Amino acid sequence: MSIDLAPRLNLITGDNGVGKSFLLDLAWWLLTRTWSGEPIRPTRGRPSGTPGVKGTKVPASPRVEFAIDKATRGRSSYEIAFDRSKQEWGRIAGRPASPGLVLYARVDGGFCVWDPARNSGSDTSSHGGEGAQPPPAFVFDTHSIWNGLKGPGDAVLCKGLLQDWVEWQTTGDEAFEQLKRVLAHLSPGEGDVALRPGAPTRVSLGDVRDVPTLAMPYGDVPILHASAAMRRVAALAYLLVWSFREHTRAREFLGQKPERRIIFLIDEIEAHLHPRWQRVILPAMLGVTAELAPKAAVQILATTHSPFVPLSVETRVDDAHDALWELDLAGRAVTLTRRPWARRGDAAAWATSSAFDLPTTRSLDGEKVQRELEALYRRAERDPAGVIDAELTAIDRALRESLPELDPIFARWGAFKDRVRAARRAVKR
Repeated sequence: MSIDLAPRLNLITGDNGVGKSFLLDLAWWLLTRTWSGEPIRPTRGRPSGTPGVKGTKVPASPRVEFAIDKATRGRSSYEIAFDRSKQEWGRIAGRPASPGLVLYARVDGGFCVWDPARNSGSDTSSHGGEGAQPPPAFVFDTHSIWNGLKGPGDAVLCKGLLQDWVEWQTTGDEAFEQLKRVLAHLSPGEGDVALRPGAPTRVSLGDVRDVPTLAMPYGDVPILHASAAMRRVAALAYLLVWSFREHTRAREFLGQKPERRIIFLIDEIEAHLHPRWQRVILPAMLGVTAELAPKAAVQILATTHSPFVPLSVETRVDDAHDALWELDLAGRAVTLTRRPWARRGDAAAWATSSAFDLPTTRSLDGEKVQRELEALYRRAERDPAGVIDAELTAIDRALRESLPELDPIFARWGAFKDRVRAARRAVKR
């Protein structure tokens, strides 16, 4: 398959197992030449002469062709092939093509950063000084996000959310003001649901650290005890501030200007979030990057299972800058299709669109009786008098057991029953 990404927003939908995370893992690797987790290795092909499959052969070596548009030097194109005998992908000499600052928020809570000012990619040259070899990328798991990330020789690459947040807050660092603004951007609204830092506190006798808190209507809650959604959003806010802060400092140290291009990969952007949050998180991500890097061009690749996510941006996108991609399983092949943006108006309309492929937004019981009802309608078009009372009674009972009394389906159902009875009376006459 091939994909020609839009320059600003690329939203990818599809069922579980069709390759949404695969595309993001692949994009991260192509941009940074590092893996965020386990490398992607192609499965074995069927050997020639597989029983029951005529003329099958081992397929040609899998390959990836890609291009990166660089800010000042035009487009660079590459091809990487997979060597089955060595079970590894080929390499491209030199540093990556510097697509800008690359951020990857994984669905498992991990976070990856590739910074052209601080990371080496496949380049073996040092940024200066003995032991100053930069890491290929900053790859955080959930523990290191909170407690810090170390490199070779116990070099401190990141202090972690728990320490940085409290230090920024107690010292009056500008980073804390940025963090508060980012949290406000990522909050679903004002009042009780707005994320605001509270006063640091200790959580146990066995831990002497003060930890951040979130100010809730019922009091300050240690961030370690906050909900999964709030922890994910807080971690995302912290890592965004940390990434841009450290990038700016590194560029100042090197006597260079900050990066003007940002690529943001976000897997299941709605993970853990209440629908109220799902309606604002994607527009919020676009706003946050503008807050942290107002002069930077931002490209987002995000996956979603939620109809509230495309709904949240349908009035803000255009086909020239934004793309909606659908992954579907057709037989044994996965297809990738770009769809034009459409204003559907509500989440139910998005859920029943090709982006999510739900036949209806009713319960499974309601969906079943609706199918039975539609089949009865079709049969009655040919012979309305042939519909018997037992059928009407059975479907009527199923409708009332599975649907609310005010469901609009009952108006059509009542008219249908009247038509059937009128057809029977006409036959008797």
